[in-house]
Amino acid sequence: MIIPYGYLKDINGEIRINKEKAKTVLLIYHLYLEGLSLNRIAAYLFHEKIASPSGKDKWTVQAIDNLLSNQKYTHIVSPEIYVKAQLEKQKRTNQSSDHKRKTVRYNSNDVLSGLLVCGECGKNYRRITRKDGNIVWRCADRVDNGRQATCQNIYTISENEIKNIICNYLEIEKFDDVTVKNYLERIEISCDEIILIPKLEHIFDIHL
Repeated sequence: MIIPYGYLKDINGEIRINKEKAKTVLLIYHLYLEGLSLNRIAAYLFHEKIASPSGKDKWTVQAIDNLLSNQKYTHIVSPEIYVKAQLEKQKRTNQSSDHKRKTVRYNSNDVLSGLLVCGECGKNYRRITRKDGNIVWRCADRVDNGRQATCQNIYTISENEIKNIICNYLEIEKFDDVTVKNYLERIEISCDEIILIPKLEHIFDIHL
């Protein structure tokens, strides 16, 4: 089990809030709502010598974006602040003329195309049919560039596995394209976690 940044496992095996790291989470949300870009937040954290979730000196933009999108942090920052951050993210997305993911999200007949996003580099996950007929999804940068890819996310997930994860999350017995398209904004996949992000109007509809 991957313990999200800002949480810890106590001696009894219970997951609890890490008070020190929770302060950093709250700081990031406040900086974002004050109008700072993700790059400026990363620079600020570096200046303050606050280590990233991976323990590195510098935070990546993607790590900050993931933190701002993860519903698990409603327990740290409050539901109200979380919703404000989502509204701000939506506002910035609408104002960005080069935000390609939103415009191409459902261009494919497969509802997962464009919905699955690499949690490391932000590019879409691409559907691949292997010689044995199995269908898997991988980061497009890794597919296109192989060992020359700048993205370090090597995680490949089978279509059956991601569909099962979605069904469990939405509490539906059978995968349904319409339900998935209506409820989910995107799914961020990285080596250590998979984050399902609902559309803003459904944030409180899904029980975690």
